[in-house]
Amino acid sequence: MGQRRALSRLLFSGQGRRERDLGLVGSSLRGLLGSFRTQERDFWSVRSHARIRPPVAPKKPFRKETHGIEWNDPYHWMSSPAGKAELVEHLHGENRYADAVMADTLPLQRRLVKEMEGRMSSELATPPERWGSWWYYSKVPEGGEFPVYYRRRAEGSDVKAFMTAHEETLLDQNDIARQFGYAHLGMCKLSADHKLLAYTLDKNGSEDFTLFVKDLSTGQVLSQHTTEGVVSVEWADREPCLFYTVIDNLMRPSKVYCRSLDSTTESKLVLQENDASRFVDIARTKDWRYLTININSKTSSEVHLVDARNPGGSLRIVEPRRSEVEYFVEHHDGFLYILTNLGPSSNYRLVRCPVRTPSSKYWEEVVEVEENIAIVDMDVFDKHLVLYKRRAGLPCVQILDLPLKDRICGANGGRELPLPQQVCNILPGANQDFFSSSLRLTINSPLMPEATFDYDLTTGKPTLLQQDQPALHPSVRESGSPSTADEWLDLSSLYVCKQHMATSSDGVHVPLTVIHSRNLTKEGTAPALLLGYGAYGQMLETEWCSDRLSLLDRGWVLAFAHRRWRIG
Repeated sequence: MGQRRALSRLLFSGQGRRERDLGLVGSSLRGLLGSFRTQERDFWSVRSHARIRPPVAPKKPFRKETHGIEWNDPYHWMSSPAGKAELVEHLHGENRYADAVMADTLPLQRRLVKEMEGRMSSELATPPERWGSWWYYSKVPEGGEFPVYYRRRAEGSDVKAFMTAHEETLLDQNDIARQFGYAHLGMCKLSADHKLLAYTLDKNGSEDFTLFVKDLSTGQVLSQHTTEGVVSVEWADREPCLFYTVIDNLMRPSKVYCRSLDSTTESKLVLQENDASRFVDIARTKDWRYLTININSKTSSEVHLVDARNPGGSLRIVEPRRSEVEYFVEHHDGFLYILTNLGPSSNYRLVRCPVRTPSSKYWEEVVEVEENIAIVDMDVFDKHLVLYKRRAGLPCVQILDLPLKDRICGANGGRELPLPQQVCNILPGANQDFFSSSLRLTINSPLMPEATFDYDLTTGKPTLLQQDQPALHPSVRESGSPSTADEWLDLSSLYVCKQHMATSSDGVHVPLTVIHSRNLTKEGTAPALLLGYGAYGQMLETEWCSDRLSLLDRGWVLAFAHRRWRIG
């Protein structure tokens, strides 16, 4: 929260969900197809054992004690090295049983895989997004498993100028995978002059990341700056100076270092956090004015400011940590804009204060807490401030003009962007250009394939840049054509998506998102699939998933149960 979530989050905070999913989808599908081919190969041998009984794991008494409490764990042997061979044999038995039970579904499995494969986009690429004098974009090459990240100089505003500009390769994740046998990109940050790229890489799946710095003018990795155990990185503004966090023996980012790339001296320790319950992160304000050292626990936060134009200067604390108080900081024209839960409500509100007096006693409210509305994130541009909200659990985007004309913008302040669907999921683009007049959003819903828009921040008008075009089942094509509105595709003429409230056993109302075909006869006999998830404080997003069409087209009803959650 409070950090840039991106397009390709690659160039700016981390690898994007869409790019990551597109990179993995090929290998996942091949693995899936491979398992089906194995089942088909063993079909007749499996049929001969169709009456096989499910294997039963043996129970072996084993006493455990923790905090003075004793209990019997009959399956402890599964976690013991001595029981490895027996466990492997048991798993093979379960696989044989599953093959036998599912053997008569092999023709259906093949049809489903063919359907799902046919809906996959043939071209996996993101539309270019401008940042300063460059256009940045990514695409998965034919035959590749992972995305490649590119840029071209912005020599004009039309498509022809973009296509004729020289294409530069920033990172090829396929090459990285070939070099190390594994490729998981963490943070990726461009320097202010766009000449250097700092990125972190997990080379073996251990979640222990290594920092690399690449000179984009030569394409060479500067090996002298390679550093192990780095989690987050950020550049200062006016000199090649890099801040980064390093983990301790518990894999906790606990130290912040500063390194000048023009010097041969050792990195300087900027801050060390000794409280084992807290994690340190380094970021920057969007206008490149300040670096922010964020010290967070699960329930509280503390932010220190570093002058990005004077990275060797002293730190300034915004508000000292205190229990149950969280806050996140941005900067605009001499003011700190802060999302915080400090106040009469536990929900987040937007406040601001002069940067010279950052303490909470100087915080003035900009957007007050509204009933049934949660502020979940913000973004700042030269002329606008963007608030990402949820109203009754559904996303909405509010725009405030900067500089603020009034000290307090109440519940009716600013304006909302028109969204193509009420029930939808929003993923902000990189939006790294502080002086941009447009906002990049990728939007999808259960009935709307993923679409990328540029919203004019002054007028709110959306421009569609790209949208997935799924192939539809023949029976669906015969029943009607997909509807379009202002150019984007949605399938609301073919399927129904509604929200309902279900009452739980303890009387609490639980929101449900329910999807089904418009051809469904409501007799209470249709098969249904109920999905629910709420671990780690995450919401169950009702995103577009083309694979679900295979169920909807066969008369299934899909329901998503949204967990009870504290707003904010």
